[in-house]
Amino acid sequence: MITPVVLVNFNILKNISKFLQNVVVLDLIEHCKP
Repeated sequence: MITPVVLVNFNILKNISKFLQNVVVLDLIEHCKP
């Protein structure tokens, strides 16, 4: 059984990875602008 703490940590990690992906994408878009 998964404990709530593990679940919360997993959600935080997912959010962080999503956030990092967004930052990288935005950075790439900025660099690709003429």
